[in-house]
Amino acid sequence: MSKELVKNKGGAPRKEIRQSKAFKVYLTPEEFQDIKVISEELGYPTISGLFREKILEFCRKGRISTANNPSIQAASAYLGDLAFSSHLLVQFSQEFKLPENVLESIRGLPSKIETIDSFLTQ
Repeated sequence: MSKELVKNKGGAPRKEIRQSKAFKVYLTPEEFQDIKVISEELGYPTISGLFREKILEFCRKGRISTANNPSIQAASAYLGDLAFSSHLLVQFSQEFKLPENVLESIRGLPSKIETIDSFLTQ
């Protein structure tokens, strides 16, 4: 009876669908550094991981989500404060006799702010 030797290499099991294609992107040193910093800020261990995920996201949706961008998060928080203030302004304006065109402008502020916020965080 012959024994077959099975070599156990260990490690992770082979993926059924392997990422076997590659492409080059030429960048200036400054562009590379900027992308590297953003990649790290967003929690991607590699630049290629960021590129792959965002390009595939763009291909599926026709747009790249900006919700996890720190600058967008800060802008969204600011817009939230602005929306709260505009709601207070609406309440205040309703208590006093103001011209109708002024009231309409004030009443429209919260929805405009919400529209900008939803656009930024898609």
